Amino acid sequence: MKNKKLEFGWPNGNECGVIKFNKVINAGWCSLVINKFKDSFAELNKNDNFEITSLHDTKEISGSYKIQTTSNCWFMRISSRIGFAELEKTITNYANKMGCDLNPIISTLEFEWNDENYRADIRPYIDGRHYNNTLSDIEAVARSLSKIHSTFKDIPSKNDVCQNQMRISKNHGDIINKISIALDLNDFSLFLNYEKWACTNRNWLKKLVKSYTPNFYEYKGAQVLHGQPHTGNVVFQQDSGKAILVDTETCAYVYAPPEFDLAYFVQRFILNDNLKDIDIKKRLYAVEKGYSLPLKPLSNMMQQLSWYSIVSAFHFLLTENVSIPLEELNKFVQLEYKATQFDEFLFSMRG
Repeated sequence: MKNKKLEFGWPNGNECGVIKFNKVINAGWCSLVINKFKDSFAELNKNDNFEITSLHDTKEISGSYKIQTTSNCWFMRISSRIGFAELEKTITNYANKMGCDLNPIISTLEFEWNDENYRADIRPYIDGRHYNNTLSDIEAVARSLSKIHSTFKDIPSKNDVCQNQMRISKNHGDIINKISIALDLNDFSLFLNYEKWACTNRNWLKKLVKSYTPNFYEYKGAQVLHGQPHTGNVVFQQDSGKAILVDTETCAYVYAPPEFDLAYFVQRFILNDNLKDIDIKKRLYAVEKGYSLPLKPLSNMMQQLSWYSIVSAFHFLLTENVSIPLEELNKFVQLEYKATQFDEFLFSMRG
């Protein structure tokens, strides 16, 4: 099986500044993708002149692109992660109709390139920037999440998402069992190229096996969510400052309580930085102001998310031969450690 690298939806999404699509791409990609979309996206049939530029230099067809015509422009994402495209399209368009700040899929298709399957989506283009480390940005993201959560609570397609979450939870249960056997036998060959990492982190993995409960659909208050509200999945509109949630593939398979999103949000926007306590408090107050509710204890959910990410990574490794950057594994170990301290910090913040 061909080794694949872990694909990041929005590389360098944690870098401040305006988002610029100014990289020239392979002309063959342009004609291939545009010609395929002309059958399903009428707007492209109205324009013979178009230009495609990329957000990043890339040797692969997967990536983030801007399609510019004489009268309009769109955002296009090409990914090897096929996911649940039609369900994601249904969810994002429902959210858009209900006034959520979430970028909807206009058109989606699958195609083959160099013997690999890919998925391409076209969405509205957002003239925006990355997160700029301000309290107003954090408040804006929390406000967007609040609207998404209230809208998704009774979304018509929730049963389909729940079924997808159930399948993922079962897969995670299978991986947990394999890790448990590896620990019992003291045989870390299961982890392939990460055998040394697993051996070094064996006590942490024992904690994962004992405490990770992947059936999020059974948690109280479980519902459809965004699923990955980190800095790379939010674009801030230049004119309004609104926080638009992007990269919505997880909407189609994450079914958990809102604390799942909130824990993810706090971990990636706040705890992932080495901030002073006073600055953490300011950011947490901004979250509460934007979300319009006080934060609940999140330590356990943050730990679950760290274990969820590790088990997902090893599931991709063992089933699809997708390699994982070692720094990603170490990041989740550190986030789990920081999570254990969060509730105590939250209580002290209440005074």
